Amino acid sequence: MKKILIILFCLMAYGQLFAQADYSGKYSYTFPPSGNPPKTEKNRGPSGQLYLLKMHDNLYRFWLDITNGWPFYHVGETDGTIQIVNDTSSFDNTFEGASDECILKFKIHQKTIKIQSSDNAFNCGFGAGVTADGEYKFDKVQPIFNNAWLRKQYYMSPTVEVIKNKVSLYKDENCHYPKPFFFKKGDRFLSIAENKDNIYTEFIDAKNNFVYGWLPKTTIKTIPEKE
Repeated sequence: MKKILIILFCLMAYGQLFAQADYSGKYSYTFPPSGNPPKTEKNRGPSGQLYLLKMHDNLYRFWLDITNGWPFYHVGETDGTIQIVNDTSSFDNTFEGASDECILKFKIHQKTIKIQSSDNAFNCGFGAGVTADGEYKFDKVQPIFNNAWLRKQYYMSPTVEVIKNKVSLYKDENCHYPKPFFFKKGDRFLSIAENKDNIYTEFIDAKNNFVYGWLPKTTIKTIPEKE
């Protein structure tokens, strides 16, 4: 499962101060491979895809997939939550056990997002020779952001079903602060992360809003994969 950043509660309170434009969408870049690739690989050079979905105000979920292309095809991927203020943001992508940190810096200009990593990019946990650095341009053809798309991002996450008549969604991992949102019995969604008593979920509602939060394990059951 991809890395999940779930420290959201403090960010939500701070983020309300900086509401701004919606940068949601897919951004990408592609380059031809270096050297003399065979004809079948001429379109498989370095590339990167960045997806942003607005959570609320200036908070965004992002997914980043990159590869150095032919001939090695090493890859890197990460995801998390960023806060965009004055068209800039940063994300700590340091992998566990690294001797130095890896910070990804985001800078937005019109329809382009530039990512620049810290000097210690090898601590990002990507494949050999893979870096997140580059200018990601807003794609002319955008994907449909729905729950089918979201499931592809969390393909290892199980589906759960609400077993209570009315269940609140909570802002925090301890389920102390409810949101103005309720599930009904029979609703299904992904269990993306969990602690001892609660699960974290994300889904896209009928109005195309990105909904996220926590709910108690006592209110749901896990659905077998074949169901």
